[in-house]
Amino acid sequence: MFRTFLARRYLLTRRINLLSIAGVAVGVSALIVVLSVMNGFIEETKRRARGTLADLIVAPMASDDDARLDDAGWLETIEGVDGVVAASPQLNWFAILRTPGAAGRQMMANSRMADINGVLVKGVDFALEARATDLAEALGREPTADTLGGHDSRVLDAAAPFAAPLERLPELERFAPRPTVIVGERLYSSLWMRPAQTIELLTGTSGGGHGGLRQVNRRFTVAGTFRTGEYEFDLDKVYMDRTTMHTELMGGDGAAFTEIAVRVEPDSDLRVMQLRVQGALADADLAAAVDTWEDRKQVYLQAVDWERRMMAVILFLIVLVAGFNIFASLSMMVTEKVRDAGVLAALGATRRGVGSVFLSVGIWTGAVGTALGGALGLLIAHNVDVIEDFLSQRLGIEIFKAELYVFDHLPSEVDGGGVAVILASTLAATVLFSWWPARRAARLDPVAALRYE
Repeated sequence: MFRTFLARRYLLTRRINLLSIAGVAVGVSALIVVLSVMNGFIEETKRRARGTLADLIVAPMASDDDARLDDAGWLETIEGVDGVVAASPQLNWFAILRTPGAAGRQMMANSRMADINGVLVKGVDFALEARATDLAEALGREPTADTLGGHDSRVLDAAAPFAAPLERLPELERFAPRPTVIVGERLYSSLWMRPAQTIELLTGTSGGGHGGLRQVNRRFTVAGTFRTGEYEFDLDKVYMDRTTMHTELMGGDGAAFTEIAVRVEPDSDLRVMQLRVQGALADADLAAAVDTWEDRKQVYLQAVDWERRMMAVILFLIVLVAGFNIFASLSMMVTEKVRDAGVLAALGATRRGVGSVFLSVGIWTGAVGTALGGALGLLIAHNVDVIEDFLSQRLGIEIFKAELYVFDHLPSEVDGGGVAVILASTLAATVLFSWWPARRAARLDPVAALRYE
């Protein structure tokens, strides 16, 4: 009984203990808020990093003739797998993009444009692609990059994105419009394009002399833009109707498709679905490599996860600083209360009983600070958007710039398991830091303690 009474009295009568509680609370709340915002940023970034990649990507390992003969057979096999929602063939080919005229020649000679002019052209069947990937959603997003004149660069008809944009074409070109392409919004902005812009795609296909490449140079009209939110994807991808691409750009040579995008049922285990699709293709005697979208982004996703772990370790140092504060506070208390310890021992208190008084002070300091910090941290993490709006609109303090992150809000995602680990780790740290001063109090000699001045 005396231990609880003395511990509560020591805790409340010494103001430095209140500072220790505040230190723990600030450390815990900061850790929860920052990790929640980091989780939000990471999850948003991972979603953006996916671009329009499908859940699974099947890359046939067959000759051109085999792949061209029966793409319907591939689709039938894949779509027959339990859990597969849709599949869409894609024809991928690299090319060099430029705008005709002097401006285009200047760009081709500009080393700053080297990474922009090289693009991956993706031939798709839009009706199938819209079911297998998020291309339709990317077409509907409002552009965020600055475009010349501030015009809307999206396609005129999202249901038929490869249709010629007749309203945007000069009158003379409306009678015989060129084939169209859809470019990434970042590419559109970086090359200073305009609505119905004419571009040239330069590439090479098989059919040249002595087994070499045949040069291909075709002009297309930009029907509009798409925006996935993933910077690299929006900077170097160009979409085109697959049939048009195979005939106009490829000259009818080579495979009619190079990959198949596969969408599976929501919340499906991608690894399980990967094995199912591989097994179905093997049973149909179709050789192919099957990757998940995470496999395609493996290096990036691993870097993101390591960033999360490093941030957690670094931020936990704040809690350790609060723990050292508790250690210093209890050490000073033990020094101040030496005579009290001697009196307790003289009245019959055991060494363990004397030490538990000071240990209880440290535990209560940590428990109260952890509870207050946890409540404050969760409150801020769940209302971080409201707080950011108040700081920016009322006080003029801008802590989040949407243009830099392509997010229209400050993301925050509270991880319940992570919060539990933070609270448990903080309590464990406070017990650890309280143990040594309590042990020193327990080992005091009662006679020497009574003589202490």
